[in-house]
Amino acid sequence: MKSSSHTISLLAVIYLSLIFIPVACAEPVTIQYFHQKGCHDCEITDPIVDRIEAQYENMVISKIETSTADGFNQWNKYGFLEVPAIVINNET
Repeated sequence: MKSSSHTISLLAVIYLSLIFIPVACAEPVTIQYFHQKGCHDCEITDPIVDRIEAQYENMVISKIETSTADGFNQWNKYGFLEVPAIVINNET
């Protein structure tokens, strides 16, 4: 139950963030999407993130695998406790 609510919350944040992005925005929106192989919630959100990336031209999504040393260090600097997690324009 906690995982499902976490996943729904993550998707709601992504969706609401996209609503407030102006269509003619000069600066690209950057999203860091932290995920991990074998994570059930990530398996659900990965295809959704792929569709969002394909739908919006002015958006750059970096998919960061937290099971690598570099990915873990990036994820850890934000103080996240679980994956999936996102950072939009360097804001948590």
